[in-house]
Amino acid sequence: MFDAYKRISDIIKNKEYQFDVWEEDGKAYLQTAICNVGGCTAEFLTFDSLEEAKKQAAIMTLNGKKMKTVSICSECENELKPMWDDAPNFVKYCSKCG
Repeated sequence: MFDAYKRISDIIKNKEYQFDVWEEDGKAYLQTAICNVGGCTAEFLTFDSLEEAKKQAAIMTLNGKKMKTVSICSECENELKPMWDDAPNFVKYCSKCG
């Protein structure tokens, strides 16, 4: 058990966690998914302190968890309009169309 606590501390100290953590408006956030289209934060967990967010990121990293990639987040879906390519039924998202 002590080894797990030490490893968690080491992951935090060396910033080896596999997730982005940040503070904003008095809260801390842990990004758990990224948008494949715009690289946006697609999913996140909220914490009362940055220390709590880093600890959870370290625990998730220690347990082999990795950040998910989602095909497109709601923000990108709302901002980008589909643009048809020459191939039938092939949609790509173009920032110039937004």
